Amino acid sequence: MDLTFIIPIFNEIKYIGKTLDSIKNQNLDKYKVEVLLVDGNSNDGTQKYLKKFIQVNKDNKIIYKLITNFKQKTPHAFNLGIKLANANIIGFGGAHTKYPSNYFLTAIELHNNNPSEVIGGGHLNY
Repeated sequence: MDLTFIIPIFNEIKYIGKTLDSIKNQNLDKYKVEVLLVDGNSNDGTQKYLKKFIQVNKDNKIIYKLITNFKQKTPHAFNLGIKLANANIIGFGGAHTKYPSNYFLTAIELHNNNPSEVIGGGHLNY
């Protein structure tokens, strides 16, 4: 696994589909990514949507995992994701973001070519 990407989620049924579509359409080249969807026990249908999305989107380059964040706080979601991460590179994202198709590839290659503790990047809001 080359990158673990953690997304805290709570009641995001209106937005999460566009976010996940942008992740699903990443150009990853030879890399593999783990996406941890850390849900704060949503009650608007988000969890049901995520479970179906994960079932339908089985991929050998992007592995999606649903994790329940019973404490419902974003910092706790990040900490849960970090504990469960299977990659040396960890990224954090948002459930209201559309990621450019080269977002993960750029982050991985930037890190591999310039080993750093922190790399920042842009996003497209909708």
